[in-house]
Amino acid sequence: MSKPFFMLFFAFVMGYTGYVFIASSPIERLNRGCAPFTLWPGQLVVAAVKIGASDRTSETRNTFEGGFNTCRRWLWNAFYEEEYQQLRAGAAKAAKGEDVGTKEGAK
Repeated sequence: MSKPFFMLFFAFVMGYTGYVFIASSPIERLNRGCAPFTLWPGQLVVAAVKIGASDRTSETRNTFEGGFNTCRRWLWNAFYEEEYQQLRAGAAKAAKGEDVGTKEGAK
C-alpha cells in the first residue's frame, strides 16, 4: 500500500522540481516555487469566500498575496541574496571610482 504512495509522491516532487527549474529567469523560478503553495490555494479560498461572504474577498486575497511575497522573499534570501549583495558592493565601489577587482586593478 505504501509503495504506490511513495512512487506518486516522488513523481510529484520530481515534476514540481522540473517545473521550477525549467523557468528561464530567477524571478520566474521564485514565482513558480511559491505559487503552488500560496497563490493557487489562495485562488480556491478566494472563490469560496466570494460565494459566502463577498465583502471579505479583497482581505482574503491580500492575505494570500502577502504569503506569496513572504515565500518569494525567503527563497530570494536563501538562494540569491549573497550574490546580490556582492553586486551592490561592486556597484557602490564603481560609483565612488574605486577599483572593483578588474584585471587591471589586480596588477
